[in-house]
Amino acid sequence: MSEAPITGAAEPWGGAWERRLGAAGSRAVRPWRPATKRLWMASLLVIGKLTIVAVASYDIFLTIKYVDSLPMMELNPIGRWLMRLDDGVEAELRQVAAFIAAKFLGTFLVIFILDLLWRWHAALASIAASGTALFQLGLLVFLTMVG
Repeated sequence: MSEAPITGAAEPWGGAWERRLGAAGSRAVRPWRPATKRLWMASLLVIGKLTIVAVASYDIFLTIKYVDSLPMMELNPIGRWLMRLDDGVEAELRQVAAFIAAKFLGTFLVIFILDLLWRWHAALASIAASGTALFQLGLLVFLTMVG
């Protein structure tokens, strides 16, 4: 009576694939190693965060560059409200200070939340960073088309 080879702890994959495929086995795609998966998720997170910061920085740059026409061009009602907080809707850089500060703090808060999320659930943080980065890229397209 021939017995199948013993697989298990000595193999890096625990022998699970060999047990499923039988003793003869075939070349199957093996699942990612945990370290590779974690590296992939970390890369997505870093690329996402860099994209978020880059587009937010460009948005703040455009805010400062077009400060004279900003009260007429701003589409965000919260942004318009923040500009009115600083002594009306006049076109001066000091009167959009609250608006620029809110943009900066919002970006900082998003990056901070993504870091907290990474410590709790890495895969979820990578997905959230990727989704937010895609949204930011859409904003970039909108800003370049309008601007």
